[in-house]
Amino acid sequence: MNLSTIPVRPYAEGIIRIATTSEPGAEKVVFDGSIEILARHHQAREADVIAVPRVPRLAKHPMRDKLMEEQPNKEAGKLVEVPIRMFFGKTSNALTVAYQAYDADGRLVCRGNGETAKRTSLSDKNVRVVMDAPCSGPETCEFAASGQARCRRQVCMSVQIPGQDNPLSTFEVRSSSYNSYKTLKGQLELVERRFGGLRHVPLRLQIWPTSNQASEFESFDVFKIALATATELEAMKAVKMARTDESEAGLESDVDAAYTAATEGVGEDDFEIVTDFYTQRPATAARRSGGASLVDQLTGAKGQVSGGSSLAENIIANAMARAGEASGKEKAQCSGPTIQA
Repeated sequence: MNLSTIPVRPYAEGIIRIATTSEPGAEKVVFDGSIEILARHHQAREADVIAVPRVPRLAKHPMRDKLMEEQPNKEAGKLVEVPIRMFFGKTSNALTVAYQAYDADGRLVCRGNGETAKRTSLSDKNVRVVMDAPCSGPETCEFAASGQARCRRQVCMSVQIPGQDNPLSTFEVRSSSYNSYKTLKGQLELVERRFGGLRHVPLRLQIWPTSNQASEFESFDVFKIALATATELEAMKAVKMARTDESEAGLESDVDAAYTAATEGVGEDDFEIVTDFYTQRPATAARRSGGASLVDQLTGAKGQVSGGSSLAENIIANAMARAGEASGKEKAQCSGPTIQA
């Protein structure tokens, strides 16, 4: 590993996630309609469970108790809103998403974007090297299916909370939800465009319930953001004031330039802060019911993707077969006796 090319991210002193009440490995993920802010250290284990080989839960971050004094959270009796400021000025740096695979030791061994991936492997000389590999996501990836690693989507957004003790640290908003990523990306791109950047814009991180066919129309929670002011004009006034104060003080505003994206290698990520995502079963109807996945439904049967034909070929072939069947039925219906006038 070239130590000079190790990608560096802002130090995260805490993790912000959507709270669940289900135990790790549960068949169904149960949301409780709240947000949790976790520290980087784990809860102390009781003496009678120390012998159990199980990773304890992360401890609560002290910021959580401070935010519970704010009106929306006090009224709800739980953390439903977090005031935030974006650490980065550009959406491309503020919000990242990738497929990440960890081995049995909790080591990040593969990271991909849905098309290509960087994967670690041992050479003949027992030296860990990085190689390029195709990435199709965990559902159709042979490497993930082999059991060598567990792969999930990881969404990460770097934010700061007004009133935090250390201005040089951040909190990472973590999720494995495609819906959260799509919502946050759309909103952040709008904010960046409207305010000429993300930094200093007063925002609130919230959750909202939604449902779809994949969840069997059962409600699940998704992250969203909202302005912390009544109007955009009020927010813009606050942004201008903060940016003017920063400039007059001589502080450099281009934080994005201080951090470079990973250009090679797999990168590093602390498995302990994302381990829950890998012990929970993905909340899709097909997986919960044990039915066929979307790929299996499209290809007609399991195992066809890894054969000689590609996924696209299987989909096209099955679509043509179904079209032929439908055409045959139409011809049969039209070949009946002719009605005389």
